[in-house]
Amino acid sequence: MKLLIKFALRHALAGSAVGFLVLVMLYLLGRHPFLIPVIFDFRWLLLSCLLFLALRSFRDSRQGILFFWQGMAGGFFLHLFYGMAVSIAILLFGIFQPDFVNSYVNALTLQFQKNEKVIIERVGSEVFHQQLAKLPHTAAFDLASDYFLKSMLIGLFLSLIFSVILRKQPKF
Repeated sequence: MKLLIKFALRHALAGSAVGFLVLVMLYLLGRHPFLIPVIFDFRWLLLSCLLFLALRSFRDSRQGILFFWQGMAGGFFLHLFYGMAVSIAILLFGIFQPDFVNSYVNALTLQFQKNEKVIIERVGSEVFHQQLAKLPHTAAFDLASDYFLKSMLIGLFLSLIFSVILRKQPKF
């Protein structure tokens, strides 16, 4: 288990540097990263690559053996470490660069107002106005925790796939 955590940590830390750099670059280029729908998020590609490399490295270090549970555990630790590292970086960036959070709030408020009729049809007027009222109170912690949770959900899905694909059991 220690070896599995070691591979997950190594790949997660390298990937978190890349992930945070992409977030900052998107923000500086005027495309706020938190306004991109999850289905088009760069994390799908980044976390897939990290998970594949980590699990394959672990499997190769163990004479080509990787059980399903090891793949799932390795994926859990990789995404946990990745999500924590990037979320902490987002929290610090949001605290020291308050415009990061403000630009998100302003852009999302504008999106809400532009699509008000469609959103009200889907969720109702009361929910829409509650969410719109809560939006100005968004903090860097909210963005960091959102990033962490979405990373873990993406990671769970990817871990299932890669644990099956890379699984190799010993032949008796």
